[in-house]
Amino acid sequence: MERAVALCAGDRVELMDLPPEVRGGSSERPPALASTSLAAIERAHILAVLERHQGNQTRTAAELEIGVTTLHRKLKSYGWIHG
Repeated sequence: MERAVALCAGDRVELMDLPPEVRGGSSERPPALASTSLAAIERAHILAVLERHQGNQTRTAAELEIGVTTLHRKLKSYGWIHG
């Protein structure tokens, strides 16, 4: 999932951003996501956007459409911010 987030062209991961084995026609959860929690996917996405903005939390929060305080709280829970 991190790879798809990092390589997608726009603001969100689209079906064509996923590898063929993941975007198959199955109604089951794709194998790559079968054991990944929503929290882990969210964390990966937030950190990928933060990296894309070179650590700038204001721009990261704006792209994610969340408040800077919310982003700060999430980063603190990930251990990315100390204190």
